[in-house]
Amino acid sequence: MLILAQRLGRKVCKDCKVPYDADEDSLVPYGHVPTGLGKIPFYKGKGCQVCNFTGMKGRIAIYEVMPISQGLRDAILKSAPTEELRQIAQAEGMKTLRQAGLHKVMEGTTTVEEVLRVTIA
Repeated sequence: MLILAQRLGRKVCKDCKVPYDADEDSLVPYGHVPTGLGKIPFYKGKGCQVCNFTGMKGRIAIYEVMPISQGLRDAILKSAPTEELRQIAQAEGMKTLRQAGLHKVMEGTTTVEEVLRVTIA
């Protein structure tokens, strides 16, 4: 029916979270598809007693879901290379782990560095 991949990343500590302005386009080299928001607030933790001065507290799931469509099923049966399967899935609307993680960055839940740490390009 589908294939699911998941990674757990650290969340920015709510008690010491501080915003900084960044341009959405700064995420493009990492695989983000711009939505036209321009400058948006990103967040980092400055460190406090609650997070043991790490700036991070708790975990968040970052996941990609790849429904097996008829096109993907046909490609799998033909033993298509992984890259071809990935291209078909993305053309059908699948967001990669990295893209899902970068969305969490834009929501203010985690940091770019954390997404890069737990995902592969």
